[in-house]
Amino acid sequence: MEETVETRLIAVIGAGAMGNGIAQVAATSGFRVNLDGAAPANALLLSNTSELSIAALASATNRRDRVAGMHWFNPPPLMKLIKIVRAEETSDETITAVEELSRRMGKETVVCRDARGFITSRALAAARGLAEAHGPRFSPPRLLMERVEKGHLGRKTGRGFYDHG
Repeated sequence: MEETVETRLIAVIGAGAMGNGIAQVAATSGFRVNLDGAAPANALLLSNTSELSIAALASATNRRDRVAGMHWFNPPPLMKLIKIVRAEETSDETITAVEELSRRMGKETVVCRDARGFITSRALAAARGLAEAHGPRFSPPRLLMERVEKGHLGRKTGRGFYDHG
């Protein structure tokens, strides 16, 4: 029988715009939030970064099985998706705990391997590669490509299919 990890306290280290948004979602979901806490031995070590290797971060600890990426999309209170990044040594228990934690905060998850960059950017690059290999029926919609090329990426940039200014 699988053991359930009970999460009561969430420590957010680095409380810029993203950290504050993550802390807000956690607090409104009923978790006790500590912005400066040090991680106890049984803590999961989760990173919101998309540019650093989770394996490289894990190499700085003796509990590499408890390290994963938990990438929140901006702004955290509004965006429903969380990308969970699994490094080679990340345990199944850690992934399950992060999935459950995300669900308890009303979020949807996608688990991916440890690779730098946003999963959405990689998906768009894959779609472009399909179009090159198999023809235009695999192309992303022209309107989407125009928005991306102009840097109109939605809420993140203030413009997209809608004006978020």
